[in-house]
Amino acid sequence: MFVIDGDTYQISHAGAPDGEPVRARHFDTPEKGDRAQCRAEREKAQQASTFARRLLPRGAAVALSDLGRDRYGRLLATVTLPDGTNIAAQLIGAGLAL
Repeated sequence: MFVIDGDTYQISHAGAPDGEPVRARHFDTPEKGDRAQCRAEREKAQQASTFARRLLPRGAAVALSDLGRDRYGRLLATVTLPDGTNIAAQLIGAGLAL
């Protein structure tokens, strides 16, 4: 697995051994790049991505629950670490997501 941005991760699983984008449920991080409305939003998006990479280093194991699909076909899931740490709570608590 690896972090695409603060709330989207590429995760390998039985149905997609090469990986599939997973949009984490229950929080939203600022937009990056051209989708950001201003420089401050781009900077906050970078901070959220960096924070997520610390929580979820490349190859980290995670648990997915509350599965679904969004209107773009992306897999939606609540993402937790094996120790039960909720990714949404961590990013929200750090002030990097709503």
